[in-house]
Amino acid sequence: MAKEFLQRAASTWRNSFSPQLCPGCGLGSTFFALLEALEAVELKPAQLKMIIGTGCLYPLGQKLGQLLPLKVVHNGRLGEALWQELLVNPLPSEKGAIIVLMNNLDLFLSGGEDWLALIKEREGDENRARSLMKDTKEAWFSWPTGRPSPREINMPQNNPLFPLVVIHFNNCLFTSRDSCISAATPLRRMSVTGEDELPFNLPLFFARLQPELLARWTPLQVGWFRETLKKALLRPAFSFVEVVLPCVVWEVEENRCLSASERFLFYDQWTEFYSGQPLQEVDLRQNQIIVGEIVNRLPSPRDHRKKAFDDNWSTGEAEIFLESEKCQGCGICLEVCQTGVLAWAETKNKRGYSYPVALHPEKCLVCGLCEMFCPELAIKVERRGEVSKKEQRL
Repeated sequence: MAKEFLQRAASTWRNSFSPQLCPGCGLGSTFFALLEALEAVELKPAQLKMIIGTGCLYPLGQKLGQLLPLKVVHNGRLGEALWQELLVNPLPSEKGAIIVLMNNLDLFLSGGEDWLALIKEREGDENRARSLMKDTKEAWFSWPTGRPSPREINMPQNNPLFPLVVIHFNNCLFTSRDSCISAATPLRRMSVTGEDELPFNLPLFFARLQPELLARWTPLQVGWFRETLKKALLRPAFSFVEVVLPCVVWEVEENRCLSASERFLFYDQWTEFYSGQPLQEVDLRQNQIIVGEIVNRLPSPRDHRKKAFDDNWSTGEAEIFLESEKCQGCGICLEVCQTGVLAWAETKNKRGYSYPVALHPEKCLVCGLCEMFCPELAIKVERRGEVSKKEQRL
């Protein structure tokens, strides 16, 4: 049932959105990564609640609303909608998840007011929280007997019932020069309190809600994004994941927008994996895009990429699965392969793209880089004879 739903959702996406509108944005790849993560943890539509914001996400919400319980929020206040959903329409069972999809327009509409109210309430400043939410119904902070408040829900020590995953698509603008990049936005960037510049350091902002998992990725690391979501969906906790996918990357010297393929070169040149920097230094205006799992207090599921090689392991034990019809011929997998396993096929797929084949599978090290970097999620690499994917998740 879950697989059939995901196939319908994928078909809905492909039939409803033209890639010519914003080529290279990466929203499609990250959405398919979400679908794959949902399939991997075997969540059925009845076990899901999804809250979707406005802007680019609005047409997606209209279509997906035909397939699963979904709430589209037009005023940007997704934080308010999340807690109202928990209060009024809780999930029918403990095995389920609530997923929030939002972008910068949602923050600009709300000024982050709803999230700041939750932060202040969690920090114990209920009066400040009430003042921030002055335009909402008083019932928002009038909790029924026995129902936990936002300060209590999903705190690690309180054993939350199911995963709450907030995914923010950060579509701010970037300018690019040979020696530097700069994030910018044409709209209001300050929070309602004037304390936070919202789109530039969302990990720092959402860290105040004490998530068990806090991460940032770009479309170039869509495989890592998928694995992060699998972790978040397997454990009852609050998680925040940011995906940096700018609407426009403007090349200043050449006075033009970068093409879809050039965007991946942009990500490759300017992204750096998180290595313990203070949260203040993951700001997008630091001339680099820091990516990775910045906070992760969740146990990792068993995964073939993390399985240590023992003395009995040798090359030639890999199984490489390539879905040629998904491929768009970017060639990233050939570039990252350390041992020359892959080569271009002599033919093209039905969409007219060149695609790779596993010409020398005996050389594969099962490092997983081709799988994790593939923006179309078209490659799977496993070690022959390993436990099944379902067994790995148990």
